[in-house]
Amino acid sequence: MRRAFIVGLAALLAAILVGCGGSSASDKQVEAITKTYNDYFAAVKSGDGKAACDLLTPAYQRRASKFVTPIKQAQLKGASCPKAISQGTLSLLKSFEPTLERVRVNGNRASGFQPGEGRFGPQKTIFRRLNGDWKISATIYTKPAPTNNG
Repeated sequence: MRRAFIVGLAALLAAILVGCGGSSASDKQVEAITKTYNDYFAAVKSGDGKAACDLLTPAYQRRASKFVTPIKQAQLKGASCPKAISQGTLSLLKSFEPTLERVRVNGNRASGFQPGEGRFGPQKTIFRRLNGDWKISATIYTKPAPTNNG
């Protein structure tokens, strides 16, 4: 009886110590998701289509040529993801500062909210965890996205 009590007390103490140490798993997931989001926009802004595409799910990569600026849609129709992002991104994205808020994690899926800046947003971004890494799988604008090459 005494041995069971000691084992139980040790287990409780271990659980308390683990719970008090550092950030929680969900905090780490939110940090990883936010990093994915910020790294994606850094790659887009620098014109690095390959790095940007590496942060998208394969399904979202296949649709990348549909999201280029209207001026370049004809010439980039069916283009690879890196080419579409490198050559078809709005120039006004260079001044865009991403801000991901209200990140919610549910298993291997997550979402975050970009409150909007100037002509962008607000938008909701959907993430999926694939092979341990968070990838952007969709973006939902709550108002129409900018349409000129501005």
